[in-house]
Amino acid sequence: MSAAGGVRRPRFSGLPWWLPAATLVIGGHLVTAWRLGGVVATDAEARIAAAAAAMRLSGFAADPLPFADALGARQLAVLATVLPLDALSTIDAARLACLLAGAVAALLTWPVLRALGAPAPAAAVGVVLAGASAPALTLHAGVASAAPAAAWLTLAAVLATRLRRPGPALPVAALAVLTAPLAVVALLALLAHLLLDGTVRVPRRARRPLGIAVAAAAVGLVVPVASPSVAIGGPVVDTPAALAGAAAGTALVLVAHRLLPWLRAVLTPVLVLLVLVAVPGPARVTAALLVLPGLAVVAGMVAGALAERLARPAPAAAVAIVLVVGLAATAAGDGPPRGPAAAAAGGMAGWAVAQLPPGTPVRADALDRAELAAAGLPVDALRGPADPPAPGEVLLLTPRPPAAAPAADGCPPAATLAGTDEGTGGSASVLCRTDGSGSADGAPVRTRLGGALAGNPALSLDPAAADLLRAGAVDTRVIAVLAAMSSARRLVVAGFPAVDLDVPGAPRRQVLITAVDGAPAAGSPLLPTWLDGQQPPFVPARVTPAGDALLVTWFALPDRSGGTP
Repeated sequence: MSAAGGVRRPRFSGLPWWLPAATLVIGGHLVTAWRLGGVVATDAEARIAAAAAAMRLSGFAADPLPFADALGARQLAVLATVLPLDALSTIDAARLACLLAGAVAALLTWPVLRALGAPAPAAAVGVVLAGASAPALTLHAGVASAAPAAAWLTLAAVLATRLRRPGPALPVAALAVLTAPLAVVALLALLAHLLLDGTVRVPRRARRPLGIAVAAAAVGLVVPVASPSVAIGGPVVDTPAALAGAAAGTALVLVAHRLLPWLRAVLTPVLVLLVLVAVPGPARVTAALLVLPGLAVVAGMVAGALAERLARPAPAAAVAIVLVVGLAATAAGDGPPRGPAAAAAGGMAGWAVAQLPPGTPVRADALDRAELAAAGLPVDALRGPADPPAPGEVLLLTPRPPAAAPAADGCPPAATLAGTDEGTGGSASVLCRTDGSGSADGAPVRTRLGGALAGNPALSLDPAAADLLRAGAVDTRVIAVLAAMSSARRLVVAGFPAVDLDVPGAPRRQVLITAVDGAPAAGSPLLPTWLDGQQPPFVPARVTPAGDALLVTWFALPDRSGGTP
């Protein structure tokens, strides 16, 4: 659009500029998706991701969310249908859905800029800033219900600018407001400006009172719509990065205010959102996601105006580099907090499914419950933090930011069954029993029985295995079964392997039997049958061939028929 306010038709095809810009956006989002491992999810991200997973996990119920977040989670679940969910964790599926929404919002800035009269190189500046800069990729990689709202709001801008009338854009903008209520503040700020400058036709006497009333409504709605009861937020945007980004964006708005007077109606909501970015709270990430496409449009228009002043389109490329690199350097910060590398397949959820007796109730937060349900744990065994206690339940603890206490602080050391630094969402997790007993309770008994078994002449033991028995480091169920077996058979035991993720010091509950009466254990037809015929708590969970040997594993807890490890 020219200074006179008319729409300028593009002077040449924009395809040579759109293709590299779109490639940078798509490539940047793909690289970001590949590097998601180890990013620590906040409590809000975990709850939104679990709500999105509930759409595809039959019978699973996530924690209740405010209406806007629940609607956003449903939209993320729809976006996730185009992703290979079988290979993704719950949190990563939600992150990729948010990345997809962010990429869409960034690419939609192109038609907005072109409709406003920006030359193709300048439009490419806006697209790259919206979707390939470090701040954009960091924001898009977080799980927030505002991610689809930013795409809806940008689509509304496309309809309004391309069709040159607001009607078709209103339903789309309304969907953005329902998904991210903070958007209503920006839209009211835009409407107030349009009323006051006469763009919206109303009786002359009513123009000023209406404009002031709408502006007052925008201000009055800030606190209600920014409340955690309306939207819980998402990833944490640290204050230094937020202030730096808001300052850089404000500087860009001031430049645009001077160079492009006709664009001031757009600058008003952008400036309002930048102010909200600078304010700590859960609304900060929502404001950042919503303002990013608008800020990109402003940057593209400024690039076009500067290039026009130089009377050549080529300098727009240099302007693009300066704007993108400058804003990326000032607003990227340290990125999202990172934990250890992504957990191996299964993780704590796989451990719980394989190592707990069937039907054991597990109390956990929403994201852990979603992972447990996806791993195959029956949903009726899952307990939320607010559910009443269940007999024999275990507790899976995964503290998430902004919580600072380590997971182990919530479990007495002796009651801890398993733990990992690579839990769901990149946080450490521990799983512990809640019945008041612990691994140290039976240590004297294990030491006495293990020492007697180590001296059994019918049992040939690896020296390290014998040491474990004498030290009381082997589960009494294993000791009892080996004692019974060796009363009638000669056994060769290669060791008592630890179970992955079992807490260090937990009694060993696996035994590797290599030979029975001089023959390979794996070839014995009677041994698995004999083991399967044991009574609880001595019946093993699994008997697995391991070459010529048999690996016999007991559950981490006894089944409900009784017995103690």
